[in-house]
Formats: sequence, C-alpha cells, structure tokens
Amino acid sequence: MARNGSGTYARTQSDYTFNTVIQETQINSELNDIATEITNSIDKDGQTPISGILQHSVTVGQTANTGSIQGNNPIITEFYEISVCANPGDSCTLPVAVAGQLIIVVNNGAQSADVFPASGDKIDGGSVNVAFALASGANALFICQDGTDWDSLGGGFFTPSSTTTLTNKTFNANGTGNSLSNVDVADLAAGTDGQLITWGADAAPTVVAVGTSGHFLKSQGVGSV
Repeated sequence: MARNGSGTYARTQSDYTFNTVIQETQINSELNDIATEITNSIDKDGQTPISGILQHSVTVGQTANTGSIQGNNPIITEFYEISVCANPGDSCTLPVAVAGQLIIVVNNGAQSADVFPASGDKIDGGSVNVAFALASGANALFICQDGTDWDSLGGGFFTPSSTTTLTNKTFNANGTGNSLSNVDVADLAAGTDGQLITWGADAAPTVVAVGTSGHFLKSQGVGSV
C-alpha cells in the first residue's frame, strides 16, 4: 500500500524524466497501486462499507469563556470538551453553519455552559444568536441542517453530577399543573422535631409550631369545629 498511517499517498516509482524509456514494469506497478488506493477509498454516495474506526478531530481540556460572549472559544474540531466551566453561562461558540456538519460538545465543567451559534445562526429553531445551555456533566450533538440552523440532540437534561439550580420552573409530572410526585419522605428538607407541615389561610405552605405536653392539634380551616 502506498498510503501511510496518516493517509498520505506516496508514489511507488521515482519521477519519470524526459527522453528516458519508461519500463513496462514501472508504469504497471504505479498504475496498479493507484487503482488499489482508489478501490480502498470511500465513495461519496455511501456505498462503500467502512472496515475500520474513523478518526475525528478532537479538542479537549478547554476552559469555557468567562462572561458568556458569543464568538469567543470558537470550536474548530468535531469533538470539543469543556473541562473547566467556573461560572454558569461561561461559553464556547459553534463554527459558521454549513449543512451536514456534526459537532459534539461535552461539558465536564462544574457549571452549566452556554454554547453559542456563530453570529447570525440559531439553534433548535430559536432566536438568532441565542446560546444553548449545556448542563454540567452533559453532552450534546449539534447537527447543521442548512446555512444558518443547528439542531441539538441531548444536552438539555440533568445528570447525577449536575449542579444547576432550577428557578421558577413548572413541574407537570401528572399533567394537572404544578405538581411533583413520588417524593420520598427521606428526600424532604430537614425540619424541627415535632413540627407539622400545613397550609395557611393565604394558601401558602407553613408549619405548625411544636406544642407542649397536654396540647392537641385542632384545624382552623374549612369545616373546623
């Protein structure tokens, strides 16, 4: 084979010179080797099965840019790993959208990272130039569908190592509105021995203070006696 491990093709014969007889064995050897290498190439129409593991361009050990700024930390490889994300929203930026591109971004940092599209592009049909929040410990595959639009697979979820705090989010576990089901007693926040959880006249959750010996609990809500 005339290709080395990096895929570089090397000729099997030296350069032919003017006014020199080319031997039949020389030209046949070189043409046969070229034919072999073409046969070993991958057809662009996808009909050639790949017998080995493809090597992809990789960038690891990156620190997400502080301040969530579009354009900083540009991604130039197929695989991009964030190893340090010190602040929520620290960022990196996808390349200019080209249909068919695939980019994998891994966030091994401590905080949620912002993955920006390039200027003028967008992610998941959102607004132009808006970042994709990649949770700590999560991975995302970005697939470019045209000259401006990226779609994401994964990444928008939480993992056991995630530290992201949810604020003003609705949990609609059973389809009836704001609810959270299947919470074990052991998972509740610590309280004070003897206190009871209830809801006040304003419908807000509160606690009943610890009583003393001889006290009994009496409801003052609807239907109380």
